[in-house]
Amino acid sequence: MKTEFDRDFDGWMQDPEFADGYALERRRIDAIDRIVHALDAARQERGMTKADVARAAGLPAQSVRRFFTQSPQNPTLSVTVAIASAVGQPLITTEAAAPVERRSPAAPTRATAPRTAVAG
Repeated sequence: MKTEFDRDFDGWMQDPEFADGYALERRRIDAIDRIVHALDAARQERGMTKADVARAAGLPAQSVRRFFTQSPQNPTLSVTVAIASAVGQPLITTEAAAPVERRSPAAPTRATAPRTAVAG
């Protein structure tokens, strides 16, 4: 049985602009989650505590704890790179994917930047 929110959400998704924005945010959130989970798995495989990672990365312990536990996550690139280096999990860049095609011809377009992924 759908909740009132579910019914509202279904209606909002009928709006192409909302649906495009939602899809973009969902991809961003999923990408961040994949990176954080991969780095946490690398930390655990190496038997490192979050405090160990903080020392190795030269970061405050609180920043590392937040990186792995905060929700929603929005880590800075510098913290992500420092943690990746500390746990021995390099980040790599790949060629940019094709830009997301917008449904609305009036929607602005933007160039895509190189994508970053966790090597592994």
